[in-house]
Amino acid sequence: MTKITRLTKSHLQILKETADFWIKRGLCTEPLDKKLIEQTLRKIYPSFLNRKNLKAVIFMDSPIQAWRATLFCNSLQQVRQQVWQQVVPKVDQQVMQQVMQQVRQQVEGKVDLYGGYFIWPYLFGSFEASWWSYFESMKNIGVNISVPFYDELKVLTESGPIWALNEFAIVCERPEVIHKDAQGRLHEEGAMALAYPDGWGIYALWGVRLPEWAVLTKTQEITKDQIFSLKNAEQRAALIRKIGIERFIQLSGANVLNRQGDYELLSVALNDQQCRYLKMKNPSVGIWHVEGVPNECETVEQALHARKPPQLQALPINDETGDSWFQQGDVCVWPKSAKSVRRYPKVLT
Repeated sequence: MTKITRLTKSHLQILKETADFWIKRGLCTEPLDKKLIEQTLRKIYPSFLNRKNLKAVIFMDSPIQAWRATLFCNSLQQVRQQVWQQVVPKVDQQVMQQVMQQVRQQVEGKVDLYGGYFIWPYLFGSFEASWWSYFESMKNIGVNISVPFYDELKVLTESGPIWALNEFAIVCERPEVIHKDAQGRLHEEGAMALAYPDGWGIYALWGVRLPEWAVLTKTQEITKDQIFSLKNAEQRAALIRKIGIERFIQLSGANVLNRQGDYELLSVALNDQQCRYLKMKNPSVGIWHVEGVPNECETVEQALHARKPPQLQALPINDETGDSWFQQGDVCVWPKSAKSVRRYPKVLT
């Protein structure tokens, strides 16, 4: 093929159409075609996966159920192999069936279907849409892509994750509900943002995964103790965003100790102790955050300083000639050659 040195308008249109196709597939909530998926798996199992003894394709309604089925089937395979090697030479088929029935009962009673070690899916189905978008984009603008079983693997992106064991293939159904906000983040107030046919799913607000109660509890019923029970700062920020910063201050009985610009140092009574929290506005998305700081802090400046790593704390503050620095969560970035830095981060996310 001719080397592509620049993208034409036609190329850009192809890339957009390809991206739109794979976004739609990745977010598809239609029930999968079980017959098509099983036929495709049986086709690639012997050659592509080099597994020649596929006994059954098992479809499950959610990732958690698929994982439990995988743990069970994997344990069953291991026990079956041990029994086969030890017992088959000594017993006839009728006895063997009785032995395997006993094995199944033992495995069902002992394998931990709710925990145990994690087994990664071999294929991720529709979750691989981003990768396929790249390959298909290159293919559609003329790049030669030669991959064994390319078309079959593409078909399998119409399913959920697939655990390809030696004797069993465990296939997960696609979600039946996906709710997003205007920015494409998982978000739904009062219900699951992502739900599977068996009722399992994820609760999330503004792309932040939250416990069920945080989403389902009405705003006016959320308490101070519930807010502070969330140890993850991002989850706590999402819950505060849900109820509003003013209601949070009202609930917590917070006193403003110091104020500088969009920053406020709050004193909150928590477990019979006055705890310090820094209220600040995220300039990149315009929402308020509240983050715990050492109780020794008496000013906003001290609270901001305490949030820095030791190396950054050691640099003098100079708002005129100091270098700019950036902060994302508890990660700070500043020039290695910096002799001094500005008082506030240039970007806070």
